Amino acid sequence: GPPDERWSQAPRVDGTGLTVVPGLVDCHVHLSMTPGGAFMSDEDARSLWPHHLAAYVASGVTTVLDTGITPLDAAEMLELAQQGPSPNIRFLGPLVSPIGGYVTAVLPQFPGTATAEELTAQLEAFDPLEPIGVKVTMEDGMLGAIWPFHNDEVMAALRAQSRPLFVHAIERHEFELALTLKPRAFVHPPDEIDDALVHDLAHIPIVTTLSVYDAMLIAAQPERLRDPLIQLVVPEVELQNAQDKELIRAS
Repeated sequence: GPPDERWSQAPRVDGTGLTVVPGLVDCHVHLSMTPGGAFMSDEDARSLWPHHLAAYVASGVTTVLDTGITPLDAAEMLELAQQGPSPNIRFLGPLVSPIGGYVTAVLPQFPGTATAEELTAQLEAFDPLEPIGVKVTMEDGMLGAIWPFHNDEVMAALRAQSRPLFVHAIERHEFELALTLKPRAFVHPPDEIDDALVHDLAHIPIVTTLSVYDAMLIAAQPERLRDPLIQLVVPEVELQNAQDKELIRAS
């Protein structure tokens, strides 16, 4: 800044050899899903949430967008954010899933949506958290069509409501169906692309989530976890679980 008496009393940091960047934004997180949480008690998994929030800040991430969380867990996360280091937290919600489809078949804590009335109730329940949009799942299964899509009533209700829609889709036919909702963004990239799909998606933001695939290499390259910076921010129990061959096989 310009010369000013106030700056003479400001703390100074030696930035030699360092780089100053704006705070990073992670556009696809699930704050309530603890890594390895399936093999912990719910209490132990939740006890790590403050550590995770602080780890984002320590890693330079100052804002996160949670793309799938229940209203109760979201409220608890906001309370934790007031108690210690935390990025700014924004939400998508509710997470709209067909009954028996993705996500309800995998994560039963999320209620399914079968009617327009249920969608309205779920939207209103999430409104106090001031979400920036609604998360809509559009996946019938990566290894075959094993889950249903939304029925016509729910699709019509999604088109009729005014909140921005953020869609989870993976395969080409899922993106094509999702485009009929005129989504604000997609929270994953398509698994395969061609010129026509690139044309259709050219004006729509897409969160890459490519780091997920990179993280899958940890099972084959556990030496990654010995990186000093990783060890600074990842809880010890998660470092241990990520190298436990039995847990990796069970996952």
